[in-house]
Amino acid sequence: MPALIIMGIGLGNIFAPGFATATYGVAPEDSGVASAMVNTMQQVGGSIGLALLGTVAWTVVSNSIHAQVKAAAAASVQAGQPGHAAAPAASPPLRRRRARLRRRRGSRFAAPWWR
Repeated sequence: MPALIIMGIGLGNIFAPGFATATYGVAPEDSGVASAMVNTMQQVGGSIGLALLGTVAWTVVSNSIHAQVKAAAAASVQAGQPGHAAAPAASPPLRRRRARLRRRRGSRFAAPWWR
């Protein structure tokens, strides 16, 4: 909570003078356009900043996931277990059921909820 208060005070002391500085010296008939441009550029800058922050954050998360998967695979190999043991193929009853559905519906993508 204290960080939000400090951030609010800091941003309030930045944005108000920023708008005043950006519109200083503009003719009164053009002040609306100048203010709109400042606001638009502020929105565009925030969008680009958020996109860059999201890209950096997701890159860090993705690299961390890849590193953890590699470490888990190496540990499973050292333990004598195959690294792909967590995702077995479809069981024989499931394969028979899928084949029966294909024959009945005439499509390999048929499913009972599509009736």
